[in-house]
Amino acid sequence: NGSLVSYKPTEHGAQLRVKGHVPLSITIGGVLGRCTMTVAKRAIVGARHGSTVVFDLDGSDTGDATLECR
Repeated sequence: NGSLVSYKPTEHGAQLRVKGHVPLSITIGGVLGRCTMTVAKRAIVGARHGSTVVFDLDGSDTGDATLECR
C-alpha cells in the first residue's frame, strides 16, 4: 500500500525505502526462511503465511530500512 522509493539488493535481502499515506503493510513473496526488517533501528519479524511474509508497520514511511531473510 505504498510506493517503492529505493531498492538495493544485498546478500540476504535488500536495503529499501517504501513511502505511503497510511501505515504500511509490506508483503514479501517466495520466502523460505525467517525475515526481519529493520526500520528506525528497530528489528521487526514478519508474520509468515506459507511462502510469504507480511510486515505491518505503524508508520507510512520506512525511511532507510533493511530487509534480511535467512
